[in-house]
Formats: sequence, C-alpha cells, structure tokens
Amino acid sequence: FNFWRALTDNDLGWKVDQKMEVWKNEAQNYRLMQFDVMSSDVNVVKVKSVFQFENTKSSAVVVHQIYSDGTIYIDFEMDIPESAPNVPRIGLQFDLDKKFQNIEWYGRGPHENYIDRKTSAAVGLYEATLTNWITDYVRPQENANRSDIRWITFSSDDKSSMTFSSVGKGKFSASAWPYSQNVLDSASHNFKLMPSEHTVVNIDCAQMGVGGDNSWGLPVLEQYQLKPGKYNYGFILQSVFE
Repeated sequence: FNFWRALTDNDLGWKVDQKMEVWKNEAQNYRLMQFDVMSSDVNVVKVKSVFQFENTKSSAVVVHQIYSDGTIYIDFEMDIPESAPNVPRIGLQFDLDKKFQNIEWYGRGPHENYIDRKTSAAVGLYEATLTNWITDYVRPQENANRSDIRWITFSSDDKSSMTFSSVGKGKFSASAWPYSQNVLDSASHNFKLMPSEHTVVNIDCAQMGVGGDNSWGLPVLEQYQLKPGKYNYGFILQSVFE
C-alpha cells in the first residue's frame, strides 16, 4: 500500500505534513482481517484479502486472480470514513528488478503530469529510460508521475519485462524512481538520493493534485483533492523473463 508522497514545496506551503500526517505511515499500519481462497481450479486461483488500517479506520479489499500462465489480475477497493482526513495518494507500490530501466507507456506524456496539471500532456505512446523519466527538482520531492495510463511496460536490455495494464475503460497513474520513496522524502539535495537496489514503481488509483496557485498557503483546488469515500481500480500484471 502507498498513501503518501514525498511532499512538494506546495504541499509544505499549505501544511499537508500536518493536515494529513496520519497517512504517512498508515500503509504499514494495518491488520489483516480476512484471507480467503475464493476459487481454485487448474487455470486460476482467486484470493480475497481484507485489511483494516488502524489510525484512520479505513478498510481495503484486495482480490488477486492468479492465472496458470503467470498473469495476475489485482482488484483494489478502499473505503475511507468521513472521520479521516484527505489522503495524498491511493495506490500500490512495487519493487522491480533493478535491470528494468526502459519504460514504454500509453497514456499522458512525455513529461510528468498530474490530475491538475496534465492538459499540456497529450495521450499517446511514449518511451523513456528511468534516468530521463524522473524530474530532478532543486529540492527532492514527488516527481515523475504520468496520468491516464492504459498500460505501462518496464523492460531490461535482455528483453525481460513487466507490464501493468488497466482493466476495461479504467486508467491509472504511475511513477517510477531509481531510489526509494523514503530516501526521496528525506533527502535535502539531489546528490543525497542514494540509489535503491530496485526500480521502485507506483501504480496509483489516484494522487492528489500538486496545486501551485501559490506555494505558501493556498491548498490544492477542491476538485483535485482526495476526500474520504470509496475508491476502486484494477489492473493486470504480465511478465516476460528471458
């Protein structure tokens, strides 16, 4: 789970670190309430997991359908009660093999974009390497997001790959870094962004807008904030290993 982001300068300006602080470590602060194998046959195993998050009293239901060819379908549903504060992001984070340095995606690009900053990023088919996918801000902070993604593939020079694909008409946001989110969140300068042993990938149901009307107090516009309520998305993982 991932409900936080490395706070932007704008986030600090309107005190997201205080208003939404409960979400910073909530992704690790849960109890597994239920774990059921819902169906199992020769070709597919379907597993349902129910989680309760301790401080916000939010709940999540995650269903994995694992097929005999290695394909995995993940359905994620989260319910955030009215008593909880707004949340910076709702999604899942993955560690891929470090050799996955090449990126191809069908969605908005080629530059980074967010729910409230994407009209200049046309939907299309794009390619990048992990190095030129990220955005090096003067002060390290959340970066590299791409919105409205239909599918995204991370591959290596030996043609191994991992593809995340949206389901039906759904879309998701994605970002990837050569360093961990904790390092990104704590580093004061780019030279302190120590490389991770993995390629870190975020596949998000939603991420709060980044704002920018000013950087010293105005919040992200209401329509781009993630408020308590129900959220759902699904995607497929397909891997090729050479």
